[in-house]
Amino acid sequence: MSALPQIFIDYIETFDEDVKSKFLDIRKMVLKVCPDVVEKMSYGVPTYYHEGILLHVGLFKSHIGIYPGPKTIDHFRSRLEAYSLDKGTIRIPYKMDLDLSLIKDIITYNLEFRK
Repeated sequence: MSALPQIFIDYIETFDEDVKSKFLDIRKMVLKVCPDVVEKMSYGVPTYYHEGILLHVGLFKSHIGIYPGPKTIDHFRSRLEAYSLDKGTIRIPYKMDLDLSLIKDIITYNLEFRK
């Protein structure tokens, strides 16, 4: 896995180890599915680019926000029933385990959708 960009380190440093671990698990999955992804901050949160925005991941007081876009939310709606959703947002409470299989499928879908 490539080195965590300093700007991401600065972003996650105020969160506890469990939250950091979840963020790093998502990042690891993004890099596994798309090794040549570009990582940078956008809209104040870590963002992954590959031929456009692939995914934003934000850390908040009580949840991780994943922003794959509204079409992706619509495509996976039946698998997202456990989460609070908005037009392009998935909120995963910290008390819930990450569904890395779902996250992998979302990343893969966005890679294919953007082609």
